[in-house]
Amino acid sequence: MVDNEDFVNPEEATTFVCVDSFNDSSVDFLVYCFTRTIVWGEWLRIKEQLFLEIMHIVDEADASFAFPSQSLYLESLPVADRPEPFVPI
Repeated sequence: MVDNEDFVNPEEATTFVCVDSFNDSSVDFLVYCFTRTIVWGEWLRIKEQLFLEIMHIVDEADASFAFPSQSLYLESLPVADRPEPFVPI
């Protein structure tokens, strides 16, 4: 995953992946690694590629990510409290 030319080798700097915490609906992992670049745009590209690779690994394991969601149920709104309808011009 972090074994390519974009990242510093473990012999040069500490690198690890570990379980960081258990939250309400997630298990959070800490990926500790360093990129060779100090150019912001390159770093963003490398970071995105790392995340996409993690998603691919999870998908290949027939697993998925849980994303936070919230449901709101309304029985009714009083007429006086209803917002004005938006009518595009």
